[in-house]
Amino acid sequence: MGYQQLFPITDSIWICFVVLTLVLFVPILCKRLRFPQIAGLIVTGTLIGPGLMDILHITPQIQFFSRIGLLFIMFFAGLEIDLEEMKRNKVWGIIFGVLTFLMPWILCYLAGRYIVGLSVPSSAIMACIMGSHTLISYPIISRYGLGRLKSVTISVAGALTAILLALVVYAVMMSSRGGESFNALWFALRITAYAAAVILIYPPMARLFFHRVTNSFSHFLFVMILLALSCGLAQVIGLDSIVGAFLAGIVLNRYIPKSSPLMNRLDFVGNTLFVPLFLLGTGLMIDL
Repeated sequence: MGYQQLFPITDSIWICFVVLTLVLFVPILCKRLRFPQIAGLIVTGTLIGPGLMDILHITPQIQFFSRIGLLFIMFFAGLEIDLEEMKRNKVWGIIFGVLTFLMPWILCYLAGRYIVGLSVPSSAIMACIMGSHTLISYPIISRYGLGRLKSVTISVAGALTAILLALVVYAVMMSSRGGESFNALWFALRITAYAAAVILIYPPMARLFFHRVTNSFSHFLFVMILLALSCGLAQVIGLDSIVGAFLAGIVLNRYIPKSSPLMNRLDFVGNTLFVPLFLLGTGLMIDL
């Protein structure tokens, strides 16, 4: 049986075996080689992906778990952030986010418009990809307990600002391509209503549930439900689900102590399975 007949792997059981094996042994190997584990998983995904060895492709299952991993990263960022520090440095966070969005956005827009020769909307949408950024290295920060540092707080706020700006520009460009007018006031009202609903409703729900139900396993499932609901509602109003994950983490921050059994379960599930799958899935999407 030749290579082309064996790969890429299509059977879900063997895909599960290969993925879990890589998630287990790649970080161990990276630790021995003194190579960053996050980079190791991404590089491994690129090596076995369709661009090189063609062993695995991005299947719907891998894509799903990869997406959950990204949501967990943003959720942990909200859970572990120092709220008082964030209030004190929110202006710096917004400034950092605006700068880190505008500089790559302008460069990419000019390159798309005058080097590649794309239209104005296409150049702007492509630039949104470069202008927005996520906290892909946050698991390292979290592992060393540095999530409450001032610089981390500013970076997290900046990432959220850049994501929101990219979504606004994307919505404007897509509206113009469809011949519609972008209603900024209606977009702002939707975001305000969504944020107010999560901020006002989640805390009493969490207090009531945690007070009435003492089973820590039920606490874990309840938090996962709140996370999924926040992400889903964010998508309904036109935001990315990672914004919903971050907002859920911020709102539940004071109800999930860092040393609690609930936090340990969330950390175990996220950093053992979902976050590594997100990094591996990111590598699989890279076509050299």
